[in-house]
Amino acid sequence: MAKRLLLSLILYIIIPLSCWYYGYTLYQDSVATLYNRSSSNGPYIPAEIPPLHSEDKGGIKDELGSDPDSIVTFIHATDIHISKYSRKGQYIHFLHFLSTVVPLVSPRFVAATGDLTDGKDEKKLGSLQQFEEWSAYKKALKRANLLDRNDGAFWFDQRGNHDCFNVPGWASPSNFYREYGVIKKHGYHFDIEEKFGKYSFIATDGCPDMGVGRPMNFFGYLDARAMDNLEKQLDQSKYSNHTIVLNHYPTSTMVYGKTSSGKSFNDLTDRVSLFLCGHLHLLKAGIGAQLQYYHPDRFLELELGDMKDHALYRIYAIDHDIISFADVKLPLAPIPYPNPQPHDEPPLGIEWVDPVPHPPIVLVTNPKDSRYNIPNREPLHRIGTSKYIRVLVWADKNIAHLHASIDGVPINQSAMYRGKNSTVSERWKETADGKKAYIPLWVIPWDPFKYNDGKEHTLVVEAKDVSGMVGSQVVHFRLDGKRISLDNAWRGGLIMSTHVKGLLKRLVLVNYITIFLVVFLMPKIVLLVHHLRGLVPSTLPQSLRLVTYTTVRASSPVDGAPDEEDNSEDSQTLWQSVSHFVAGLVLRLTTFSRKPSLYWPLYFYSLYIIVAPLFVGSLIPALGANGDGAVYIYGVHINQTWIPLGDTWAYALLAIPYPMGVIPLYLGCILTPTRYIYPPSSPYLNSPWYKHWLFRILIAGGYFYYMLIPTAMSLYVYGTKSIIFGVARAWMSVWVGCVLWFYDWRYGSKPGLSNQITYTPAPTPPQSARD
Repeated sequence: MAKRLLLSLILYIIIPLSCWYYGYTLYQDSVATLYNRSSSNGPYIPAEIPPLHSEDKGGIKDELGSDPDSIVTFIHATDIHISKYSRKGQYIHFLHFLSTVVPLVSPRFVAATGDLTDGKDEKKLGSLQQFEEWSAYKKALKRANLLDRNDGAFWFDQRGNHDCFNVPGWASPSNFYREYGVIKKHGYHFDIEEKFGKYSFIATDGCPDMGVGRPMNFFGYLDARAMDNLEKQLDQSKYSNHTIVLNHYPTSTMVYGKTSSGKSFNDLTDRVSLFLCGHLHLLKAGIGAQLQYYHPDRFLELELGDMKDHALYRIYAIDHDIISFADVKLPLAPIPYPNPQPHDEPPLGIEWVDPVPHPPIVLVTNPKDSRYNIPNREPLHRIGTSKYIRVLVWADKNIAHLHASIDGVPINQSAMYRGKNSTVSERWKETADGKKAYIPLWVIPWDPFKYNDGKEHTLVVEAKDVSGMVGSQVVHFRLDGKRISLDNAWRGGLIMSTHVKGLLKRLVLVNYITIFLVVFLMPKIVLLVHHLRGLVPSTLPQSLRLVTYTTVRASSPVDGAPDEEDNSEDSQTLWQSVSHFVAGLVLRLTTFSRKPSLYWPLYFYSLYIIVAPLFVGSLIPALGANGDGAVYIYGVHINQTWIPLGDTWAYALLAIPYPMGVIPLYLGCILTPTRYIYPPSSPYLNSPWYKHWLFRILIAGGYFYYMLIPTAMSLYVYGTKSIIFGVARAWMSVWVGCVLWFYDWRYGSKPGLSNQITYTPAPTPPQSARD
């Protein structure tokens, strides 16, 4: 007895605790660079752009009048994904954006927030930085005369995850951004200094130091050195009217470390007004239609849909320190627009496209859409005392009509143009020095006091040019300074407000601990308790059978007659059903745990994934043999360096629930004779639910989705080493497949099942069991 207790203590307490402690030390090592500057690798040098001064005269006025001054405009574009293989969207969208939109709007500058190129192989599964894609990107910008505009301070770009797929490091020849990008640095920082204020723009580079090939590298991070740099840049911007941060990844897919002084990202962003990003495109099925979120008492985060497939871009205007924007689609049909190259010619063979007619672009700057109020950063009181509705309208032809209505009632005031009339080519030349943007301001007199009633109102502004093309914008506003709810939880708000890596980590830990306790520890405790009470293991199924059968009989009608007191027995019946379920679960898991060839492989697998890699493979093929690395739950370990990618937690979520939870439960059902679970009258006695074809298809589907597909993907992307050294991937896939085949899928097999039986009452258990 003492030996059994000692062995149980070692196997189920000491060994797991030792593995978990070692796993905790691995986790601490994996995140060391996030919190310890001395552990960071190499320099982090952003581009310092000299302040962009303006020649505007006069200070900012508190009143929103009819003058076109005190306005700053810029364009945000993201996720271009220039591809040498795609014949729709992507590169052709980019060319049309450069030829049509940029000259039309003539903004102060353009910010491109990453994924400039696609960085995939021909099958679009693996990763490969393509020289042709980067070359086409640089040539297009040069052809559009953007590289030298405003002394090289007009087009600002930064890397996205696709731009650092399979890039070993910043100095690597594979890092084409270092040569063919415009900024060529880890982000940038510059100020626009106007007579009416200072506006700071800070772009951070969330790409990992060593770019692992896809499908990993979805999450970004800023380590301690990058956080120190961000702290420095934000400190330089503390007196700015607005500070705007640009990053490829949304905050929900970022991991932020801490500065040397211990400050977190939340501590640093109390002076930030906007956080602009891309990366998520529009997701699927409408769940990414409005990826926007207001971080209470801090900043407004706005993700922009991609130019790749959806041809989207966004125009921002800061009018008297009130920020507004408009999302616009390229005027192409269909979208994504097909590349007109012959099929046998490369898609990047097109060097330029002619401008296309663009409908008027309408951007209302006053009143501002109250869904996007930033109360602690904007002087919203100016809206309530303004005399004019202020609207920017960009058009390549003269505007024939500009109409506005509030709550469906037309405003009977004539719109007046306060901008400068010029053709697209003229405005492009006039703003070439970048010190001024083209400001096509229209104003409409209004009385804001009529709408300052604490209610929400809807403003619709529509512009029609002389060719008949129409553009419009709808603004929801209120004048008491309160925000209108975005009401976009299921269209993107929930995703933007959730820290995805933190959620994945919690899911992994909860799944692991729950499964380990219920599947691997509880059955052994039950066996041990029965053994201590004098019941040898061979009698356990009979004793549990007695419990479950009694429960079912007590809750069933006698001789098939209806239960006249059914209503009064609802709570008792529910309790009996729960008891029956729990007893059946314990019996099935105990039956599984008494099968050494099944239990011990999965038990030691549950400990292995805590202390060892899920698989080893060629994670950065550009490094050759030095690119081999190990994927742990906590991160990627390569060349004696940890990369704290959130993707590994997603991999772990695939590696835990199905093999550790679903498979043991399913095997327990198969191995446990149905006569131990169901009474003779039960329809499940000879045809248990887990043998239904639909359920078996779900089990098979789970095997293909959670085991085979990730294994095949790892083989294709990370090479044969991911199979040879893929204990938690390839090896476990083979083992699970063999087990399912032998115990379930093999034709004619009836492992452990005895369905065609006649029930025989169980003998009375020993006195010790009844006690």
